Amino acid sequence: VFAAWLGWRVGGVKSVLYVSDVGQVLAALAATATCLHMGLRRKERRVFWWLLAGSCGAWMSGQVIWTVYDLTRSAGPPVPSWADVGFLAFIPLAVGALLGHPGIRGSGMRQARSMLDGLAIAVALLFLSWTSVLGPLWRSSDLTTLGGVVTFAYPCGDVVIAFFVVRALYRMTTPNRLGLWFLLAGLIGLALADSTYAYFVEIKSYTTGNLLDTGWFVGFLGIALGALASEARDLRVRADSSLPALPSLVAPLLPMLVA
Repeated sequence: VFAAWLGWRVGGVKSVLYVSDVGQVLAALAATATCLHMGLRRKERRVFWWLLAGSCGAWMSGQVIWTVYDLTRSAGPPVPSWADVGFLAFIPLAVGALLGHPGIRGSGMRQARSMLDGLAIAVALLFLSWTSVLGPLWRSSDLTTLGGVVTFAYPCGDVVIAFFVVRALYRMTTPNRLGLWFLLAGLIGLALADSTYAYFVEIKSYTTGNLLDTGWFVGFLGIALGALASEARDLRVRADSSLPALPSLVAPLLPMLVA
């Protein structure tokens, strides 16, 4: 419904503006609330859920500021703005949450394997990002200005998040992955939306109400669903001695093939 509203421009420009801005705030609020709820219920992974709630809450605060700019300024939000403080705070807090995930911790050959696979995927994504987003930004942006640095920071942070997402997913058992799939799909969706946003800013064609806004909306709903599904099913880490699942063997090869 959200994507259709933006795509078909239901109700005109002002209606699309309100639906896009308020919808993203509500989606981030849902993710923040469900992660806080999980942090209160699951003491063994409380730090993970609370850091994730903090990252979603930081992004939500940035979106609230962005909404105020959108609804009070005819020219829209400036770049950079105070909203970018909340948006960029999402990245280190999300990485901190993933560092506290049980799928990251471990020892032995499997830990080394997940590290190498994560690096392989991160390098492939970095190449793709450089070809499509980072390279043009590097050549066209003035990185001595705050606006250039802020715009460049989004796709760089996305590559870091992708690296830790792969490592977290690598060691989770197959029957208990539903919540984690939702959660990590939400993080990847947010990362892709951030990188695409940086590209649109670079070519000066982004305005609120773009279909790109669906990426952030769906990303935070994915995190919220992941938290709810994790409450229903407890996540367990695969033993270091168990055989790797087929998806974990194939996943590192796909981004490299695309690159």
